[in-house]
Amino acid sequence: MSHQTTIDLTSLRSAIQDEYSEVATHPAKGFHFHTGRPLASRLDYPADRLAALPDPVVESFAGVGNPFAWGEPAVGASVLDLGSGAGFDILLAAQMVGPQGHAIGVDMTPAMIAKARRNVELLGLANVDIREGYLEDLPVDDASIDLVISNGVLNLCPDKAAVLRETYRVLKPGGRLQLSDIVVGRAVPEDAKADIGLWTGCIAGALLEPELDSLLKVAGFTEITFSAQRYDAFSEAPQESSAAEFGTLGVNVLATKPR
Repeated sequence: MSHQTTIDLTSLRSAIQDEYSEVATHPAKGFHFHTGRPLASRLDYPADRLAALPDPVVESFAGVGNPFAWGEPAVGASVLDLGSGAGFDILLAAQMVGPQGHAIGVDMTPAMIAKARRNVELLGLANVDIREGYLEDLPVDDASIDLVISNGVLNLCPDKAAVLRETYRVLKPGGRLQLSDIVVGRAVPEDAKADIGLWTGCIAGALLEPELDSLLKVAGFTEITFSAQRYDAFSEAPQESSAAEFGTLGVNVLATKPR
């Protein structure tokens, strides 16, 4: 089964940038997904870590799971966040790895990049690098990363195979991918995958769990594990969503690049 679509990539990226520019600049507006501190609590982020972060770092968070549920990066490690948004997860990672470590965030939305860089300055962190780029062509060196994280972003990428190939490329042998994303309980019909509104709604690009497992294996990953815990980032959100129709839930996935 093909996991690529014929949707116009430029139009899709523009629509995604528009949506997440709003999340960056007007986080309290209300979206078809939850955001900010209430969402982070819903996704089981530790209360003490949340309490230590100022509002600008947390308010534009729009994840669907908790990549750190599989464990925190080691002190001194290098961490890459795919689709780092306003910086919530990568700034947490930067604090975890300490000054000896290095944290890189990659995002394509200028408003999110600008906000993430302001948040880096707000927290006074010198070990964070926020880069503009596409996940299908990461601006990151080969075999340079100990841990790749991502939260609610892979579903927005039509060419998921390319994203996972790039992820595999930048990881060191033995490195780990701790991916939080959504899976659907019912396959999204092909005609729905041509609807940009369903893409920005985090529906059209979502996969069944076996499809995501297959893509990870094709990319070369091993020791793939899906969490038993599932998260609902959509129900009772301010705007209506089609998520329930497709059984859309967040899941934490762990995968390893063999040594």
